[in-house]
Amino acid sequence: MLLNADGFCECEEGYHMHPEHGCLSCQYMVPGCTSCSTVYWDSGIPLDNVRMSGPDSTCSQYLTCDSCRLTQRYVRLDLQTSIAIDGFDYGSADFSNLPDTVKAQAPVKCESCLTAYDGCSSCGTYGDSCTNCM
Repeated sequence: MLLNADGFCECEEGYHMHPEHGCLSCQYMVPGCTSCSTVYWDSGIPLDNVRMSGPDSTCSQYLTCDSCRLTQRYVRLDLQTSIAIDGFDYGSADFSNLPDTVKAQAPVKCESCLTAYDGCSSCGTYGDSCTNCM
């Protein structure tokens, strides 16, 4: 853990601040994930905003997975899709630009394509369709 110029904590490159356990890698927080990013919508994986930005900070930050290792895995995000979000196309399966008010029903995770499609070895980044059969 490092201190930034403002005196707040920050993690080394590739690590993210967990509220209870300090700096952890993307792969540790989301098993199977090769690339993570910080978002302001609730992915189910909170980050420690107080240690990173100070006690007066009002915006919460969360961790999401951008890509999973191996071609047979995809990023699974359980959203309550019964609530319409203005300007968001659920058919696109691209969750990179969700509004801050979105909350996942379960933490984001990497999942096997076989879970979504029987006999599927590759199902795209978000598991929206089988792109390669076994």
